Amino acid sequence: MTGLQDRLTPDQVEEFGRELDALRQRIVDDLGQEDVDYIHDVIKTQRGLEVAGRALLFAGFFPPAWLAGVGALSLAKILTTWRSATTSCTASTTGRATRR
Repeated sequence: MTGLQDRLTPDQVEEFGRELDALRQRIVDDLGQEDVDYIHDVIKTQRGLEVAGRALLFAGFFPPAWLAGVGALSLAKILTTWRSATTSCTASTTGRATRR
């Protein structure tokens, strides 16, 4: 099996590296307050879902409330995991954290 370096000349590899660096720089330059606000909105939604889910589980003697509570907590956990991945990727790309 041949690798990419076996099919490209050193000059092509260098050009590809420059293109990747330019793409990364464009993405970093495009990040701004709108992205930070979006992540903060996701955090607020996640926390609201967690509180609502726990409250619904407290009323778990009513089966639909229990199911809604499980669903809300599941979504909150999914958002927590997604937010953590997004925040760490953004911080590693830009060198700055987006968390409050």
